[in-house]
Amino acid sequence: MQGTASLLAAVGTSALLAPVRIRAIAVQRSADTLHVRFTADGTIEHYQRPEWHAEELIVRIPGALHAAASPSEPAIERFQAERIREILRYRIRFRSPIIACFWAREGRQTIRISVLLSSPAPEAQRWELDVIVIDPGHGGKDYGAIGVNGKAEKAITLAVALKLRQLLRQMLPNTRVILTREEDRFVPLYRRGQIANEHRGKLFISLHCNAAPTRPHPARGIETYVLRPGRTPEAIRVAERENAVIRLEDDPQRYASLSDEQHILATLAQSAFMRLSDRLAALVQQQLVSTTGLPDRGIQQAGFYVLMGASMPSVLVEMGFLSNPADAAFLASPQGQWKIARALAEALRLYAAEYASQLH
Repeated sequence: MQGTASLLAAVGTSALLAPVRIRAIAVQRSADTLHVRFTADGTIEHYQRPEWHAEELIVRIPGALHAAASPSEPAIERFQAERIREILRYRIRFRSPIIACFWAREGRQTIRISVLLSSPAPEAQRWELDVIVIDPGHGGKDYGAIGVNGKAEKAITLAVALKLRQLLRQMLPNTRVILTREEDRFVPLYRRGQIANEHRGKLFISLHCNAAPTRPHPARGIETYVLRPGRTPEAIRVAERENAVIRLEDDPQRYASLSDEQHILATLAQSAFMRLSDRLAALVQQQLVSTTGLPDRGIQQAGFYVLMGASMPSVLVEMGFLSNPADAAFLASPQGQWKIARALAEALRLYAAEYASQLH
């Protein structure tokens, strides 16, 4: 149990505020992850970090009132709401142990608690690669990096994503391919993970282009990232650049609870997706380098916000440097984009084949 000091501080503040009512509690399932959303009729000023032990999850919201129907979900064994000294406390008991917990704000009125449960679905059902989610980075008012040739990152990522979808539909006809955007429009980072979860995605791949701080710059090549705290200054810089898009969103504060690297470690250390993401990253990097001929900058790790919300194996690909004339020309050309798309499609086909072979 944790957070007593912060809880007391929150109670002191909440006493001065009119109570909000939790009017809706929605539960959404994605594979072995349950997303529980608490939505109020006003701003939720404070909430304590969730606590979990074995099968039980505890959520405390100071200064709130319970006014919602109990959620209906087979994985929930017992649901209880009670108010103790100005604190609304929810106790949720699941039918199987919790092995990881994630939490974040979704706007000012909603808190999302995501729990990864240990109860395995049948292996053939768990790893059937029936939905792949492709995330073309940036879009709309978020141009991303601008190349030395004037090409915007948002246009390149969408062009590659559309080509990749076309190839995957041919190579994996029984797999649905979802794009987080199909046109030049702005999609907040948190919403991209939501889209993946809503479609029950089994893989999430976010497409981006790298850029050095100065241009033109000699740095070239391809990097594939998995979600973990950055190990090098360069990896941290890349994540900071990609995460900076939150300044264009309506509520950048929703990411405040996700910025603590210790939080990332604690919630992902036991996650079943870590090993799968690592293998996906290895296949993606190998295929991209061998197909495109661009320099191999290796597999890296960093705290990308866009990867935190997707409850599935996830990677982020930096397909080349727009700050380098040679890379920028390759990325802007249809021939280069098709090469990247073919490499990614082959990596995903190999990944699907590997896991299909392990099921039989």
